[in-house]
Amino acid sequence: MNNSIIFACSHIFPITTQTSTELETAIRVEGAYAPQPGIIESITGIKSRFVSGPQEYNSTLAIAASKKLFAEHPSITPNSIDLLIFASAGQDMLEPATAHIVQMGIGTNCAVLDVTNACNSFLNALEVANAFIKTGSYKRILIATGEVSTKSAKLAVTSRSDFKQSFPGYTFGDIGTAVVVTNGGSEITGIIDMQFRADSAYWEKAMLAGGGSRFQGAHDVYFAGDGSELKDAFEHMGPEFIKNVLAKHQLQIADINHIFMHQVSVPYLESFMNTCGIKASQVEETVSWCGNVAAGTLPLAWSLRSTRGELKSGDLVLLVGLAGGVSLGVALLRI
Repeated sequence: MNNSIIFACSHIFPITTQTSTELETAIRVEGAYAPQPGIIESITGIKSRFVSGPQEYNSTLAIAASKKLFAEHPSITPNSIDLLIFASAGQDMLEPATAHIVQMGIGTNCAVLDVTNACNSFLNALEVANAFIKTGSYKRILIATGEVSTKSAKLAVTSRSDFKQSFPGYTFGDIGTAVVVTNGGSEITGIIDMQFRADSAYWEKAMLAGGGSRFQGAHDVYFAGDGSELKDAFEHMGPEFIKNVLAKHQLQIADINHIFMHQVSVPYLESFMNTCGIKASQVEETVSWCGNVAAGTLPLAWSLRSTRGELKSGDLVLLVGLAGGVSLGVALLRI
């Protein structure tokens, strides 16, 4: 049975940018606590991010990215899509599925569903799409992602401890991405393997609790977490997990041409790369100039290298997803 492939990929950012210095100023204005100047960029390495406007939602950016993909690839039309998956860490609302809102915005007329697993939402959606295509259920699947996570960053902090707990939210950036998956590969090209692992003991270490039945207070609409514990968990689980996936296919990390990894901060990325033996040339670093764009990270990296013409026939690509909960995912592809 032939493998499914990533046929097309596109991304779009909101027009507004915000530097880390500007974010610190907003925190000083909104709250009772004044963070040390330069602390956000010093700790995260993030210089700037793209910020959605008041009338931009998860669906808004997913719609914009999908329309851009259609414009860039005339052979792909809304009528040619037979499944639409909305895959993001955030949603417009709890119900209905945000995929319905995206569908109305882009003019498709197909089955829809949402896939949500924090920053691994895209990678899990790719797993679902791959399975559907291999079983013959669908032929051409659009995975649309829209992240407006900057809206969950708490600005009105009251103390140093409040600032520390809210700090992961200051890494966020906003984005829309769109990916079309089809059955166009062979036995040795396309999506070769996908593997996932989770350690759910860490579910309380990164939360955006508002809206769920467990947390309904107004104070729970902001992101909070412990980045250091998540980092330790990923570095404990990740390297051996990645090594085992590659060993299954008689590969080593040096054999991979492109490694697209979820990125929370520059030091976090560099530490994980060092632990796994990954070279800088293999990775598309994005976090320093657009922040942590959640489920949009992997398709963004693919889109950037594809646009520059750097994805060549025969290249091996490794997608590495890291998400709160915690969960890890790896996808191995050959172009």
